[in-house]
Amino acid sequence: MDFNEYQELAARTDSGAHKGTTTELAIAALGLTGESGEFADHVKKHLEQGHPLDEDKLIKELGDIQYYIAKAARWLGLTLEEIAANNIDKLRRRYPDGFDPERSMNRAGEGGGYDCPACSVPGTEGHLYQCGQENMYICERCNRVFQAVETEDGKQPELIPIDDETERLSE
Repeated sequence: MDFNEYQELAARTDSGAHKGTTTELAIAALGLTGESGEFADHVKKHLEQGHPLDEDKLIKELGDIQYYIAKAARWLGLTLEEIAANNIDKLRRRYPDGFDPERSMNRAGEGGGYDCPACSVPGTEGHLYQCGQENMYICERCNRVFQAVETEDGKQPELIPIDDETERLSE
């Protein structure tokens, strides 16, 4: 089974509630958080309390995490294969010669060229990344999604947040 086949099969179990709204994206984010917490809690109990490390349980939790990644990717109009390819591209840009602690500690300005209007910090510009669809960007810090709308002057586009009252714009 490949990533895209998994995504298609996993989508069959989705309720379809809130389809195309940011509530659907929030459900994916909350699912990721919850399932990641279950994975981390199991590892914590092993390290802190001496519980046995149950690899089957960890595998099941990773599957649940992947389900919510697939759900979020679907909302963004991306396949899991595209998500994986985008991540590898980012890692290659960040660490062209393999991991480097110096590059890891000094990442300011490596983003997609736009400042996030919600969380910009002076001196750390460019932390919005295009998220698959043309004119759609996501902030690597606050995870808010924005649509870039051309301005009359043709300079940097206006970044419109996609929020709970706004349905996701279709391609």
